Amino acid sequence: MDPLSYEQLPAVRFIEVMGGPVLVLVGETITLETGQAAIQTAPGTVHAIPEGYRAAVDFMRTPRSVSHVTDFKNRYGLRHKPLNLLEDAGAILRIKTSTPLKAADGFKGVRLVAQSVKGGPAGHGTTLVAVHRDADAEQDMYVTEALAAVLWDLEAPVDLPKAIRLVDDGAGPELTARRVLTNLPNLLSLRLARLERVDT
Repeated sequence: MDPLSYEQLPAVRFIEVMGGPVLVLVGETITLETGQAAIQTAPGTVHAIPEGYRAAVDFMRTPRSVSHVTDFKNRYGLRHKPLNLLEDAGAILRIKTSTPLKAADGFKGVRLVAQSVKGGPAGHGTTLVAVHRDADAEQDMYVTEALAAVLWDLEAPVDLPKAIRLVDDGAGPELTARRVLTNLPNLLSLRLARLERVDT
């Protein structure tokens, strides 16, 4: 499978997935003035990417199964340790895909940051909000009210588990977590939002 074919693999869901955990990048890949590739996990926090590993890191901007990441590494002769060190540093998340609440707990210390959020029409009894690449763009994706509420700036930046509790409209934490996490993989894969480290 060539790199393009790997990129075309669909995003893996965060909840109730058979086959083990899901890996996803925290932050965004950047190039430093020195030319070195790095991951910026929060403003002022940067982790260098070992030479030859940027493609593997970029691959995880979309949520991926452990087996897909392992296949990618094996295909290109990459060692496990460099990516394991980035995971230990908090630049890669390993989400245990079980119940919505347990999956949400895997995002402790990480918040969701949207490119741009605008109000959109209601449909089927649920308010939908458009998420855009920039403020003047055409709509790119509609998300549910619960996910949109997490994307709006709250009084202070909070991690995803706390944000889910704050936007619960009475549906209960389990259902609210499901509403937030169901479309999150697609939002990340379209680069309409990113994960970012935040103090808790």
